[in-house]
Amino acid sequence: MSQLSNKAISLICVEKRRATEDVIVITLAHQQKQVIAFSPGQYITLSATIEGKAYDRCYTISSCPEQSEGIEIIVKRVSQGAMSNWLLDQLGVGDIIQASEACGQFHLARSNKPKLLLLSAGVGVTPLLSMLRHIAKSHLSYEVIFHHSAKTFRDIIAADELSALGDQYPHLTISYNLTRERANSNSNQYSGHICDEMLQRICTDVPQRDVFVCGPNSYMERVQQILTKQGLPSNQYFQEDFEIAPLAAVNESNITYTIDFCHSNCRTDISSGETVLDAALRLGIDLDTSCSSGICGSCSSYIIEGNIAAPQAQAIDEEDISSGEFLPCCSYPLSNLKVDL
Repeated sequence: MSQLSNKAISLICVEKRRATEDVIVITLAHQQKQVIAFSPGQYITLSATIEGKAYDRCYTISSCPEQSEGIEIIVKRVSQGAMSNWLLDQLGVGDIIQASEACGQFHLARSNKPKLLLLSAGVGVTPLLSMLRHIAKSHLSYEVIFHHSAKTFRDIIAADELSALGDQYPHLTISYNLTRERANSNSNQYSGHICDEMLQRICTDVPQRDVFVCGPNSYMERVQQILTKQGLPSNQYFQEDFEIAPLAAVNESNITYTIDFCHSNCRTDISSGETVLDAALRLGIDLDTSCSSGICGSCSSYIIEGNIAAPQAQAIDEEDISSGEFLPCCSYPLSNLKVDL
C-alpha cells in the first residue's frame, strides 16, 4: 500500500518529451487545475503500484514556480529502477498519478549570498535548473556561476536553454566538463573530471559564494573536498542527496522505552536501536514515507514529550526542531516518548 495517503494530490501527465538518449522530461499538472506550490530546488514524491508492489520515489522539480501550466520532472532510465523505468515506459499522457506536496530543504532562500556557485553532475542538474529558471524569470540580482559535469555534450540536459540563459543574462556564467569526450578548447568546456585546478579556473572567489551541489554521492564528496580546500565555510555549502544511504542506529545499547502514539491512541515498547517509524509500522499506523532516511521530510510529525536522537534529519532545520518537529524515519528514542501520530 502507498504511504502517501494523508497528503496525496492527484497529478495528470500532460506531456513527455526526450531530453537526452536516456532521459525524459515529464510535465505534470494538478488534476483539479490548482497551482502546485514549491520553492526552486524542492521535490515531490510520486506513488505507483507496479506489478502488485507499491513504490514511493522522490523526483526533483526542474521547472520554476513561475511556470503556471504545471511542473516538470526529469527522469533517467536506470538499471533496476522500477519506478523511473515505469514512468518512462508505462506512464502515458492523460494518466493520473498520486504525489506528495513539494518538500525539501535544498532550495534558494532570502538569506542566500548575492553570489552563487551551482555545481551539478548528470540528472543532478534538475534542482539547479529550477533555481536558474526562477532567477531568470524573476529577474533576481544574483551573480551566478553554473558548472555541470557530463559524460559527453549530448548528455547535457537542457543544453540549448542553458546556453541561451548564459547569453541573455550578463550575471550568469555557464560552463561544463566532459568526462568521456574531448572538450572544445575555444568554448566554456573542460575535459576530464572536476578537480581543484579546474574549479579554480571556473570560480576564483569560492569563499564569497553560497554553493549548491547535486549529483551522485561520489561526485558530491569530491566537490565538497575541493571546496573545503579552497576555503569555503561549511555553512555556505548546500547539498542535495541524490543517493540514499542506509541508516545506522545511533545507540548500540539495548534499552527499552515506552512510546505513546497519542493521535492513534496506541502504546508500545520501543528499543534504543529502533526508529519511531519502525515502532509505528509494527502497530499498523500509516505514515507518509518515501526515503526512510531523513532526506525527504514526508513523515514529519511532532514530539509531545521526550527526547530523541536524529543526526540524519536533513529535511528539517533548527527552527523546525525547536518547535517540536521531528522525522520518525530517522529518530531513535533517548527516553519514553509521546508523539503526535
